[in-house]
Amino acid sequence: MPRRIISSAELAKLPGYRVAPDGDGYFFQSPTGLCLISGAMPEDECHDHGRWGSVNISKCEDIIEQSKASPQRVPIDAGLKESISDYDIDQTWVDNMTIQRRHKPIIFVVAGDGAHVIDGTHRLTRRIQDGCTHVRGHFMQPEILRAMKVLLMRQQTDGSWKQDGGLSDDHLDREILAGKEMLQKGLRP
Repeated sequence: MPRRIISSAELAKLPGYRVAPDGDGYFFQSPTGLCLISGAMPEDECHDHGRWGSVNISKCEDIIEQSKASPQRVPIDAGLKESISDYDIDQTWVDNMTIQRRHKPIIFVVAGDGAHVIDGTHRLTRRIQDGCTHVRGHFMQPEILRAMKVLLMRQQTDGSWKQDGGLSDDHLDREILAGKEMLQKGLRP
């Protein structure tokens, strides 16, 4: 289930809330000190991905819309089912999903070990439940990992900032390189 999107009005009520200077994040005061969310704004839809940390789905959707890319028809096979088996699925969300929502394409990111679903696990689960044999999906190039990454940074007592979760830049570079190598081997987005 998507994380509830927090409105700007709600966030503005948080102690210390202010937009980051680059306009791609915001500060707020938490019980442990000043925090910075980088790579997302309050209205963005963000999901936690076990491999990459928090990812900004809104940015992926913007890129898809700008490129006018058509989704591909993807068979729902054992491998695709297995790829979402570790996700926490809210069955009530799945059961109450409209058919129109079920038809929205899912989003994959190509990594070194294949394509990973980053948005649409509930829609895919609903399609499986309904006996569908295919799903429409957008395959994102590995470089999207850099653009969609969301970081939580915490200010330390000495004034420096420490990343709290997510991939380091070095790890991210390795993931992108591995995804490019996978594409060269034949996985086509």
